[in-house]
Amino acid sequence: RLYSKAEPLCLEAKNIYEKVLGKEHPDYADACDKLGLVCEKLVLYAKSESLYLETKTIREKVLGKEHPKYANSCNNLAYLYYIQSKFAKAEPLYVEAKNIREKTSGKQHPDYAISCYNLAVLYGNQGFYKKAEPFCVEAKTIQEKVLGKEHPDYIYSCNHFAGLYKKQGLYAKAESFYKEVKATLEKTLGKEHPDYAMSLDNLANLYVEQGLYAKAEPLYIESKTTLEKVLGKEHLDYADVCSDLAEMYRVLGLLEKAEPLYIEVKNIYTKNAVKNHPNYASVCNSLALLYESQGLFAKAELFYEEAKNVNEEVLGKEHLNYAGSCNNLAGLYDNQGLFTNAELLYLEAKNIKEKVLGKEHPDYATTCNNLAALYNRQGLNKKAEPILIEATKIYEKVLGKEHPNYATSCSNLASFYESQGLYSKAEPFILAGIKPLISQIENNFSTLSEKEKGVFYNSFSHTFEFYNSFASKRFKENPSITAEIYNNNLATKALLFNASDKMRNRILNSKDEKLISLFEEWKTKKTNLAQVYQMTLEEKQKQGIDVPKLENEANEIEKQLFQKSEIFASLSDKKRYKWLDVQKTLKPNEVAIEIIRFKIYNKKWTDTTKYMVLIISPESKYPEMVILENGNELEGKHAKYYQNAIKNKLLDLNSYNQYWKKIEDKLLGVKKIYLSVDGVYNSLNMNTLFDNTSNKYLLEKYDIELLTNTKDLCTRKVNVQKDIKKVNLIGFPNYNNDSKPIKTEDEDKNQVVASLMAEEDKSRFFRGDNISELPGTKIEIENLAKIITSKQIKAEKLLGNEASESNLKNLKSPEILHIATHGFFLPDTKKDTTNKKMLGMDSKSVFQNPLLRSGLLFANAKTALKEGGDGVLTSYEAMNLDLDNTEIVVMSACETGLGEVKNGEGVYGLQRAFQTAGAKSVLMSLWTVSDDATQALMTLFYENWIGKKQTKREAFKNAQNELKTKYPQPYYWGAFVMVGE
Repeated sequence: RLYSKAEPLCLEAKNIYEKVLGKEHPDYADACDKLGLVCEKLVLYAKSESLYLETKTIREKVLGKEHPKYANSCNNLAYLYYIQSKFAKAEPLYVEAKNIREKTSGKQHPDYAISCYNLAVLYGNQGFYKKAEPFCVEAKTIQEKVLGKEHPDYIYSCNHFAGLYKKQGLYAKAESFYKEVKATLEKTLGKEHPDYAMSLDNLANLYVEQGLYAKAEPLYIESKTTLEKVLGKEHLDYADVCSDLAEMYRVLGLLEKAEPLYIEVKNIYTKNAVKNHPNYASVCNSLALLYESQGLFAKAELFYEEAKNVNEEVLGKEHLNYAGSCNNLAGLYDNQGLFTNAELLYLEAKNIKEKVLGKEHPDYATTCNNLAALYNRQGLNKKAEPILIEATKIYEKVLGKEHPNYATSCSNLASFYESQGLYSKAEPFILAGIKPLISQIENNFSTLSEKEKGVFYNSFSHTFEFYNSFASKRFKENPSITAEIYNNNLATKALLFNASDKMRNRILNSKDEKLISLFEEWKTKKTNLAQVYQMTLEEKQKQGIDVPKLENEANEIEKQLFQKSEIFASLSDKKRYKWLDVQKTLKPNEVAIEIIRFKIYNKKWTDTTKYMVLIISPESKYPEMVILENGNELEGKHAKYYQNAIKNKLLDLNSYNQYWKKIEDKLLGVKKIYLSVDGVYNSLNMNTLFDNTSNKYLLEKYDIELLTNTKDLCTRKVNVQKDIKKVNLIGFPNYNNDSKPIKTEDEDKNQVVASLMAEEDKSRFFRGDNISELPGTKIEIENLAKIITSKQIKAEKLLGNEASESNLKNLKSPEILHIATHGFFLPDTKKDTTNKKMLGMDSKSVFQNPLLRSGLLFANAKTALKEGGDGVLTSYEAMNLDLDNTEIVVMSACETGLGEVKNGEGVYGLQRAFQTAGAKSVLMSLWTVSDDATQALMTLFYENWIGKKQTKREAFKNAQNELKTKYPQPYYWGAFVMVGE
């Protein structure tokens, strides 16, 4: 592919033949032909066309129109027109070449087969799939018979057959051919040949087309690695694979992975002096898309313009690449509200695609969709509707109903009708758009890391939220719509947590020593990362620590674990549960409730938050829906009122009416509630809501059990009361046992955790320069030890200096882990670009990860908060504890239930961390409470559970009721909640 070196040599040969033999000699014609080919590869299309025409004329005159070399000239010129999208010019030349070869060589000749193949490619790229297929079949049949299945020509035909089926959405057929090509090349050429590497790239592209990103990535990486080894990092084939891999990362939203690959590709083309090549324009376009997604519009526009100019100059204004540039630049203008500029470019792209591809091609449908969306945003409904319908029908016909493009088109049409209040028209299109997305989750989640799962799901989660918004308006006319909403919620709520929890359980129960060893290796890497996060930027640079590399290593192992754990997946893991499955688990007087937070969509996303409550009883025909319209107030003034009433020990006559009354109106005769919450409800203890009409708290009216997802009712096992043999108790840490003197300058003081806390938290944590001791925790631990040992159960105490972070980390699957200490949560705050330490860690790391902003303090915490080191256990570290057989973790500490609430995923804090580490249940607090009340509650809980053999939940609820008789205010008895098994 060193065409720039070949060109002067070909030109010199041509000039010699012209001078010595003359311009009508066959050798001169051959020289023109070779030079034309080189010019074609250098994208000098006008020069190439002139040379091909000259060759064709000479051969026609000297050799005649039935000579094989004349047929070759027709073929070469046709291909030149084909790559320029001049299909009308290409077709008659391809046909002429085919007819000559049929007449002179017969239908069983390889050259005739090539002509058939060329016509198949031509028709296939125009979307004329039925016209293309018989030619492809004919070419493949001849090549298999005459040349055999290992010949390059046969392999090319299989490749094209696969591509033909891919474009029609016939993915199973396409996959079969791509795999045949891959297997043949592996056998004939080996795994280190460029052709084998490109076969991997083709198969990966097919998987990306289907949204099967987990299958595609390892193929891309293998292809890239092979080409780097065989051809080097400056070869254009290597650049092509890098570009494809980058595009997949961009679609997944993994922009930090995509950008360096795109830049590498661009540099390869620049270094090879092919900036006037369509592939260079393509990478400019990809970079523009990436920057546009980040809101860097000015930067994106420069790259879009560069791509458009290259395509116009090299390919002309009737080429599909030029149409693509127009379409993408239009999208940028559309996003900025420059509608006139956008419309002109969309129309130009649409007209080119219609002319070149026809009106049944997916690329034409995509531009239709874009243009319709533009009209929709401007309220031009009569213009938008027919174009949207046209696009959706094209996708359905060509790609099928499971394709992501069809899902997007249906969602667009649904949004169009919804914005006009035409709900009955919108509903079937919303459903059609949702179903492929559920399939996408099922097909892709198995081998993505948790971070990548989050990014992937976020790329289309807005569609589910749009459905929730729509359902809140539609359910009065069609109450049964709640069934699909509930089903979607079962499939998506706590999606990331459930996936990680299943992976861990499968691996640990697999008895596969290698897999368990890999799991332990991953945990070690995560532990090492936690230590790295405690270093300053200077410390990391001094030790040569590459944090992204370490994160990537841990990420890759995590992906392997998810993939390998699928081998041990049970049928229940793979079942798609529906609301009827939940209903079957309910007994009389029981209900399951899902609370869903969502934003309202009115032609565009608004700032209005609402809460949807879905209720299932054993008698439900479909879930009952309650809409709490005042979501913004529930998260604002009413949440503050609840917190102030709790803190100041006031009788709260407001919160029940705001958060529960509308729900309770649907709960006649109900005694047991299985409740899965979302949003602000994560920060409430529902038992503390006071109904002034009955003068009862919800604690007295219902048995409320918190679940992460009511789907858990379908999968949980019967909870058998276990005989506890040992309890581990940690408390009363010696926070201020300084190992080195602490500076007291104001500037240094500002770097400790107190600088980001509210005033009341500062006073709770610190007395002057020291962290406040908690003498009540010592009494609590000692009292619990007496209760536990009196029941012939071993109690292991860690107090004072022994109540250390390292001692906690060294525990191996404690049956019961009780921790009595300070807890903390720092809310998200303005990012700090300085290199100060926070919580003893690099402040940048703390800001980026909510699991680093919550935790527990242990011995030596004062030094750890300032300098780093042992003494502060973050939630990130807690995830790596060995709690595989731990019945419960009790956090007898303030605010251990707090964390960053993520829509549909719950609280990112200590609760999630201990459950991820394996704890079956977690008992945690939502606010600061007195030492005396905490001691009393914990004593009652253990007496009920271990002494009276009550279940964990019975023991806890009875302890709350007993404590309430002594301390009537919810501040005392309602601070703690239990989640999990």
